[in-house]
Amino acid sequence: MGTSKKNRIFYYDNLKFFLILTVVIGHFADEMSPMPGSFKSLFLWIYSFHMPLFLFIGGMFHKNDNVLPKVVRFVMIGFVLNIGLFLEKLAFGWEPSLSYFRMTGVPWYMFVLAGYTVLSYLLRKMDKKAILIFAIILGLFSGYDSSLGDTLALSRFIVFYPFFVLGNMVKPDQPIKVLEQKWIRIVGIMVIAAWAIMCITRIDSIYMLRTLFTGRNSFGEKYGTWAFFYRGLAYIITLVAGFGVMCLIPKGKLPVATSLGERSIQIYFWHYFIIFLLNYMGVEKMLATGTFNHLVWLILAVLCTLVTGMKLFSFPTDQIINLSRYAKDQTRRDIF
Repeated sequence: MGTSKKNRIFYYDNLKFFLILTVVIGHFADEMSPMPGSFKSLFLWIYSFHMPLFLFIGGMFHKNDNVLPKVVRFVMIGFVLNIGLFLEKLAFGWEPSLSYFRMTGVPWYMFVLAGYTVLSYLLRKMDKKAILIFAIILGLFSGYDSSLGDTLALSRFIVFYPFFVLGNMVKPDQPIKVLEQKWIRIVGIMVIAAWAIMCITRIDSIYMLRTLFTGRNSFGEKYGTWAFFYRGLAYIITLVAGFGVMCLIPKGKLPVATSLGERSIQIYFWHYFIIFLLNYMGVEKMLATGTFNHLVWLILAVLCTLVTGMKLFSFPTDQIINLSRYAKDQTRRDIF
């Protein structure tokens, strides 16, 4: 299966590296305004699977133990990230706003993980299939409620919850056993390639799905009365695309990629600091036009992923994780 001395499954570290790489590339692509057609295609392709698949993995490895330390860990990382980005923008002479409850940027992911951890514990005795069905129904119709949005990341909390629940219904070894069948991998690779081609050739027709894949927007008037149908279509695309991506990933230990996959949280934490720095320096404006310049911008995204994955950038996420482990130990002492 490909495991380390710590019984880590290399396949999922490889998958997490690919996903965090796409997160960084997607955010770099989104900084190009107006976004070139090629970046629109890349953005839509990436956003169709990257965060739902991350949450699927999170659900797969989630256990209903040590809930408080886990919640503390996620919330602390989210708040420190939120405050850190605010201070960086302040230092650059921008006019930032700070909200502890309105999650407009990257910290939303940490708060959603904290919420899922609590909700999973509260619903631990309920049938997961029933929870999944209910979560899908909520997700399908959540876009009609315009009051949902960035406040406590409620929109994304609801829209992406089915993927976390689905992951929680699957054991880590099950997808790997399925993907050992070569024909399944071939089909999956063909599917994700076909979706990529569609994102390139039909981008003007399907770019409307962008707001559905981000999970943070209400339907508005764009999708009409039958908007839930489009959400359902987005769900299906995400499932198929996520399956295709899983088929791309090798299961053995890889140089650099496997170790960086273990550090995906620190990369997630630091990469937007780099983006803001490049924005402050005006790099994205210098590279805004021309195919070569766009390629350079994407190379910078890859370099950002590699650099922020270095041990030098393990602060403060490692310290927060260690603090939550200390809280877990304290809890055990209090109980026993």
